[in-house]
Parts: sequence; C-alpha cells; structure tokens
Amino acid sequence: PALVVDASVDGAGGQTPPDARVDAFYAAMLSGVPVAGEWDRADSVAAGVELSDADLGAHRLVVYHADARTAVVRDDSTHLRKYLQQGGRLLLSGANLAYTFGGSSLINTPFAAGTFMHDVLKANELRAEYNLDCTGADAQMAGYPNLNVDPAKAFLGRLSAQDAYIGPLADSPPTEVLMTYRSVNGPVGQNHGKPDAIRLLTGMQMVAFNIPLY
Repeated sequence: PALVVDASVDGAGGQTPPDARVDAFYAAMLSGVPVAGEWDRADSVAAGVELSDADLGAHRLVVYHADARTAVVRDDSTHLRKYLQQGGRLLLSGANLAYTFGGSSLINTPFAAGTFMHDVLKANELRAEYNLDCTGADAQMAGYPNLNVDPAKAFLGRLSAQDAYIGPLADSPPTEVLMTYRSVNGPVGQNHGKPDAIRLLTGMQMVAFNIPLY
C-alpha cells in the first residue's frame, strides 16, 4: 500500500490551496491504489513530529506532494533520498522545485553534485518564471496526458513562480523527460518546451512532476 505525504502548505485558495480540497483531490486521484494512510506534514510538525526514514520505509510507494511554493520541506529531502536508495518508489509533485527543495528564489539556480536537487531530482540548473506564465505541461511519452492549469484554482488558468529544467539533465542514472513546460507565450517563452517532469530509468525509482498536480 501507498503512503501519501501531504506537504502542501495549508492556504485559503489559488496557489495556496485549502487543505481539505487538496486531500480530496489526491483521494480521488488515488482511488484505484491501495493507500495505507496519510502523513500531514503541517499537523505533524505543529505537534513536534518529523517525518522519518521508518515512516517511509514501511511502504512500497510514497506519493509526496508539495503543491504550493514553500521551502519548509527541505528537511524531508534526506529521508526521501534514503527511501529511494533502499528501493522505495516515489511519485513526487512539487511547485517550483528550486525553491521548495533547493531553497533558492533566484531566476537561474545551478545545483552541484551531492545535493538532493542534483543527485535525485537530476537538476543541473533550473530557471524560474515569476510572471503568470505557466499554463500547463505537455506530455512527451505515451500514457501521460497533457496537464492544463485549472482556471477555477489559479487566476486566468496560469501559474506564477514556476520553474523548469534548463541545460542538460544530470544523467546518472539515465533520466527520461515525461513532460515539458508550456508558456502562455508559446515558443517565445523562455521556459517553454523545457523539461518539467522526469522519470528515473535505473537505480532509484521515481517520477517527479515540477508542476503542482493539484
């Protein structure tokens, strides 16, 4: 069975969605998957309880979502790395990975070998677009549908503060591009067509979306 880790910060709507709506979305999305339980990061940290290797290791699949831009989840990266190295399977959904897991709010951020961003999320460099620019992600592989930003959840059906992989992906182990960033400006958008979701082919078993699934 899967463990769902809710690391999306609780908000009032828009790009900081209410907790109950996010919970309902992932429950519906995973309705065909046996789910053992949910770890709510905000509630747990408030109670003084942190996510541990043991919490993850008991599950064959971890679905980890951080669908609002936040740097508070960086402490979890060590546990996620260990989980993958021990044979776990991870489906990760994040908004603005450079900030959420890399702690950077720069427009262009390089990541060095040894960091979670480089070694696990395979980013040599990410570029953030802070305008209302991202309208979704386009599938590059059969079995993955195009993702379109929901105008009922985000102003004008666009997301701001979204980033994309630029330059070559860190290539050990080999990595596949599943989706690419879609700019409202089309090909003239600086992030348009750049990798935005990846799958690791060997070694660690992970699919990572650099766009909030919610």
